[in-house]
Amino acid sequence: MFNFGRIEHLCRKIGVNERDMEETLDDFDTNPDAVIREFTVWPADPAKKSRDVISAYGKFRKIQQRLYHRLFQPRFHANRWSHGSVKARSAVTNARAHIGNTFAYVTDVSGFFPTISCKRVNKFFVDQNCFYTVAGALTRLCTYDFHLALGLITSPILANELFKPIDRRIAHACRKMNLTYTRFVDDIAISGKYDLQTSGIHGVVTNIVERNGFKLAQEKTEWGRLDGDITITGIRTKKHHLDASKAYVAELERIIADHINLAEDNDFTGPLLTEGELFGKCYFVIGLNSGRRRSLLGKLKTIDWKTIYEHAGERGLVRRREKVQRRGEPRPSCIEQLVTPSRAKNSEVSTKTTNIDASVAPF
Repeated sequence: MFNFGRIEHLCRKIGVNERDMEETLDDFDTNPDAVIREFTVWPADPAKKSRDVISAYGKFRKIQQRLYHRLFQPRFHANRWSHGSVKARSAVTNARAHIGNTFAYVTDVSGFFPTISCKRVNKFFVDQNCFYTVAGALTRLCTYDFHLALGLITSPILANELFKPIDRRIAHACRKMNLTYTRFVDDIAISGKYDLQTSGIHGVVTNIVERNGFKLAQEKTEWGRLDGDITITGIRTKKHHLDASKAYVAELERIIADHINLAEDNDFTGPLLTEGELFGKCYFVIGLNSGRRRSLLGKLKTIDWKTIYEHAGERGLVRRREKVQRRGEPRPSCIEQLVTPSRAKNSEVSTKTTNIDASVAPF
């Protein structure tokens, strides 16, 4: 419980000047660019959808950080089933909870943040024993466009709190059916020893979620064996340990072989990665399954990166990278020339581009 009767009590608790709080709340109506900026994140692969995010600016950014660190984080603690946006938990701990089971059912909550309306957030703060004026101010500071928004530091922790009753109901149903339940932000995963497609668990979860004002993304609902193609937050359980998905590993091995070909001045398909990017992807897989260390790093260490950059420059090869820009502006080009220290000194290197397609990889 917060027990805030007046705005000044809230300001004192989070260490913010009352005038700064007043001005910030006024700016939402009179000068929105001083507190919020809207961005669109454009994926490197043109076939994938863009996503809209917002960013807090000026005094509002400071208030957001103070709310999170001094008010929400000390009081709100994630339950055992939630692994997303929780300290010391991750997609790995989320998948690890399902080790030992054979079958899985995974689904997504559709429009997770936008579904959590300002009305629901306001009621939550009132239930925390905040007077209506304080609850209204907190709601204004933690929502945008009348709902929780992607980009605000307070959104994930509030979403976890508001989803707790749903977590408890789903976990209770799973416990009665001898199943394991976890959630990673909007990704729901349930596993067990028997085939879940005929277990009725999908209907149970759908009923609980919809009764609480959410919906499941039916197109993202899957059933299968954990030792097969199904993954939990992109990770699969193999016997009694974790591993990256078969598709991810296969694509990573293809990309490594592709870069070896480029170093030897042979055919190259792409996408073109830097040394750090490729090593980072390898260490992600190795972190899940150390048994892949020798095969992946053994191949990587044979690559002559200086030669790769030279050949890439000679061929005019380009990279595709995710781009972020202000919302409403036309889609930018996600293609950029590979720049290395040696190329920066050589202005005669060709800037011709080729068709390296980043969409071939789930990266």
